[in-house]
Amino acid sequence: MSAAPVSSETRTGLVRRARKIDRVLGETYPDATIELDFDDPFQLLVVTVLSAQTTDKRVNAVRPTLFAAYPDAKAMAAADRATLEGIVGPLGFFRAKTESLLKLSAALVERHGGRYLARTGKIEKVEGERTPPRVLLIIEWPSKEAALAFYESAEYRPYRQARLAGARNEFLLVAGEDMTRAARVTE
Repeated sequence: MSAAPVSSETRTGLVRRARKIDRVLGETYPDATIELDFDDPFQLLVVTVLSAQTTDKRVNAVRPTLFAAYPDAKAMAAADRATLEGIVGPLGFFRAKTESLLKLSAALVERHGGRYLARTGKIEKVEGERTPPRVLLIIEWPSKEAALAFYESAEYRPYRQARLAGARNEFLLVAGEDMTRAARVTE
């Protein structure tokens, strides 16, 4: 058995190559779409987990029943295991998928307190010079500290490393307030 070859490519070279690949793929397939059906980022996360070892068509078939029963992370985190297994059963590996869904939903709710405010959709530039992102995700956190704790967490670390290695994207913190609450105070 021989050892794997050691790459002589520098980190900067790797990042540049990854960015070039991303650019070429974007130019070559500008209308690429996701075949999985979803209405918000939480659903995209869940259907992606469910798509392992099955077809997107099968996942799309169970999706309406799944999200009618569990429309958000809080509901799914509190799901009855047997009921959830019954819904995802036709997809295969239902016990492992159920376990993953219960854990990720609980992590979103318990550890990070995150709530999705906006979903990925067609992003259209109205003005400005920046190229709009292909994917946009806005998450509300209970505090800046909670957002930063998520960013530094062991759960997010592998995704952060992958993003930093070559993705062209941003992670922004934006201070804000609940405008419905602010409107009530001024009335």
